Amino acid sequence: MIEAPVLTRLTARFEGLDVYDVIPQQLPDVLGGRPVVIRGKWRDHGGEAPQGRLVLEGRSASGDYQAVVEAPVSDESAVALKHLWARERIAQLSDEEALVGGESQREPITALGLQYGLLTQYTSFIAVDERVRADQPAVAVNQPLPLPQGVSNLAVGAEVPSTPEPVAWLAILVVLGFVAAASLRRPARGALWWPPRRAA
Repeated sequence: MIEAPVLTRLTARFEGLDVYDVIPQQLPDVLGGRPVVIRGKWRDHGGEAPQGRLVLEGRSASGDYQAVVEAPVSDESAVALKHLWARERIAQLSDEEALVGGESQREPITALGLQYGLLTQYTSFIAVDERVRADQPAVAVNQPLPLPQGVSNLAVGAEVPSTPEPVAWLAILVVLGFVAAASLRRPARGALWWPPRRAA
């Protein structure tokens, strides 16, 4: 499939529409059974809704290829289209950031996530429930929480007594067992340890 693409050198241009932020910027080859999806935004300059068209040009096995696709401007009911574009744009920026390293695209990714309400590596969703489901007034309670693994008790500013883990208890029991066994084998003072002589 990769060795025999349907179309190569694919280009796209819009006529009658002021289109920008087209994704992907460079169109890949068209492979059999694999569609090429183009997403972008257009500027509304007022007046009547423009009727644009998309002109596709490329190279096929039989020669030059050209196709014209009418691209009527969608109405406001197609609200999902802008979110699809934003998702693709965030994915593109994330890929660029992964190639460069660091957080070079943090600001545009965060701005897109906040503007379109999308989950990104820099934005998240928080659910706030303001309804109280209790018959009695709520009482504030100081609930102690265990520290994360690897965090010292000094992180809270005071020494906090802790209970040994089960593995620590097992180690203590093994050590006590060895001490008990050694104390039983230790000879009493004055005892002789050589074997008794047999009578000749």
